[in-house]
Amino acid sequence: MKSVTHSLHSLTAAIAMALIAHAPSAVASDVGGMIETNASQLNQPGEAHARLAAQFDAGVPILVHMDTDDRTAVARFFGITPRLGDAIFQRGGDGAISVIHPGEPSSRWSPSWTPRLAGALASFQAQQSAVEEDDSPETGANVQLLPMQRFHEGVFDTGSEEITGRATISVFRSASRVDDDKEIHVVSWFDITPAQAGIDLGHAKQRNISAAYLPVRYEVAHEVNVPGEATTVQKWFPVSDGRTSIQYTKTDETEISVGVNLGNGASEDGQANVSLAAKIPFNATFGYTHKESQSLSYAFQDYSLAARTVNGGRRMMWEAPISPRLTNVLIDGVRADSVDLTEKRMTPMMRTAHMPAWSVWEVNGASEATARVTVTGGYTLQEHKWWWNGPEWVSSGPDERRVTAEASFDLDLSSPYLTREITVLLRSSADGGQCIAQRGSDAVMATCDPRDRAQMWGLTPERNYVNRSTGDCLEADIGKRRVGVSACSFRTAHGWQWRADRIHSEEGESRHRLYVEDGELKVVVEPGQFDDIPENPHNPLLKPWAGYPRAPLEGELQPAPFRTQAGTIPAGWAGIYGATSASQRWTPIVLRVGLGEEG
Repeated sequence: MKSVTHSLHSLTAAIAMALIAHAPSAVASDVGGMIETNASQLNQPGEAHARLAAQFDAGVPILVHMDTDDRTAVARFFGITPRLGDAIFQRGGDGAISVIHPGEPSSRWSPSWTPRLAGALASFQAQQSAVEEDDSPETGANVQLLPMQRFHEGVFDTGSEEITGRATISVFRSASRVDDDKEIHVVSWFDITPAQAGIDLGHAKQRNISAAYLPVRYEVAHEVNVPGEATTVQKWFPVSDGRTSIQYTKTDETEISVGVNLGNGASEDGQANVSLAAKIPFNATFGYTHKESQSLSYAFQDYSLAARTVNGGRRMMWEAPISPRLTNVLIDGVRADSVDLTEKRMTPMMRTAHMPAWSVWEVNGASEATARVTVTGGYTLQEHKWWWNGPEWVSSGPDERRVTAEASFDLDLSSPYLTREITVLLRSSADGGQCIAQRGSDAVMATCDPRDRAQMWGLTPERNYVNRSTGDCLEADIGKRRVGVSACSFRTAHGWQWRADRIHSEEGESRHRLYVEDGELKVVVEPGQFDDIPENPHNPLLKPWAGYPRAPLEGELQPAPFRTQAGTIPAGWAGIYGATSASQRWTPIVLRVGLGEEG
């Protein structure tokens, strides 16, 4: 299956040509349709933070100047950060995040965007947006509720023109009744071109040197380190192959258990419904299995392949050694005072190697640490040299020189996109559409910010809304007439139920529900303040009548799940219940890859 990816090499070149060096501004600025900000600004929740998150989610490229050595805020905001240099982050329409960075500290960016660069990026995007890659991972139909994040690193700078590569890193949460893991899938494509490969006929050019340089081994490695965990590789390909002429194409598949009720049991059309799924408590008994497939292709000539784990499985290595019979392929003959060297028998892989690799790593599902992913490419060059030392013809070799280069990335495993329960923002339908946020022991209304973890909530099997920032639960304090946040328990004060688009408390009488009044979040409902609207008899998540939230009409249909007979509302409802005000209605904004604002 082919899918859209982005080749970023030409963009990096365009950036290098177009940037001008002067100190960046201290706050986010918008130049040419792109945003630049400092890393230190990403840990300051507020309206500016919320705007930046909204722009990023809409696909606007964000240039981050690393003005601090602490990159935690960068990883928490984007889900990933390269270890070196400034970086550009851009979210694609499929939710995947592209990362562009120069890699070397000497290339550290401290400029602002210029109109010329804006044009270069726009042109790049137009040309590259439809580049097809056979090696891209495939994603199944239910990706919208899949707890995952995917990051594309375009042709990254390893500090060496000889060793270039690109990578895709995907993180999945696989949760079932018996297991709960985070899986990190690493795919790298290295192109390794030793600059000296071949022969140097220096004596023919009046230089006192003749030499043969032959790449006798190419190598690629993946490593994933998580503090406090013995992370080991679980699966990989390609596998070892002793042949020295290989045409390799393979597709492998892994299964991800997703403990999510897709809402199709309640939906009127029988299809998965994100909005309904977000209102259902997590239950590992329900859910589905997502199949993630990966395809790789390569061709080897005169080299074999050895795949092996190192350091107890904490590092995965692929090595391509040359056939032993070819170690002297560049040497035709050696005499007492001269040497005959030739490149006639050099095959393409003796000059450059393309080495794709894929590995799967398992981490405890509850881990919220920072995982460091390192991909390494390199080669070993065999060197033979001959020269005159006064009247003597001398030589050295065969000597071997190993050259490697790497790129490292930090992944935030505490990302809300990787939670077992669907993580949501709870947005009011009242004017302004603010979201519920934890502030100390209080729950308040705030400008919606999909990067503010104090606004993120997950609905547990106990029907508790757990805050992603603190682990505390949303509480209906009926006695004090307030909505608070406190340590989670099995008390009914922490229990919540969705009825259509209203959130009712399980504490006290059923009329108590979340609502907004004069900008404040409230829960206590006095008798007669709001209609005590009956639940839909088929499923409380569905509208009580077809035209809800307006007042019901006599004989109006009641929505029903697929293949369930939809009856009409009881007689008299039209004269009892009125329209439901926006102040008591809520929308769960789902934080899952590939979803738009409405979840």
